Amino acid sequence: MARKPFVGGNWKMNLHTTEAVDLPLQCQEVAAVGAAIKGSGIKLGAQDVYHEGNGAFTGEVSTSMLKDVGVEVVLTGHSERRHVIGESDVLINAKTRAALKAGFEVILCIGEKIEQR
Repeated sequence: MARKPFVGGNWKMNLHTTEAVDLPLQCQEVAAVGAAIKGSGIKLGAQDVYHEGNGAFTGEVSTSMLKDVGVEVVLTGHSERRHVIGESDVLINAKTRAALKAGFEVILCIGEKIEQR
C-alpha cells in the first residue's frame, strides 16, 4: 500500500472565551466547514470518536454525529488519549473498529511518549 501524505490541523483543548467566540464567527459551525471544503480535496477530520452508537456517554461523540457534520477522517489512539486520559488498547481497538465500520478513514496513532520516540 503506497503512502499518501496529508496535512492535518488540531485545535485541541486550547480555546478560552475570546478564542471560542471568534472561532464560530470565522467558520459558523463544523457543518459549514464541511460544506465549504466539499469537493476541494480537503477532508474534515475528528480527533476522537466513541465506539457506541448513542446513549448516555457524557463528553463523547458518536460516528453518526461526526457523519452528520461531514467528517470523513477520524483519529484514534493519540498519545494524549493513551497517556493522559488512560485509554487502553482494548478501547482504542473498539473505537477504531467502530470508525471503520461507519466508513471513516482512520488514522490510528501509535501513541508513543517522547522518551520512546
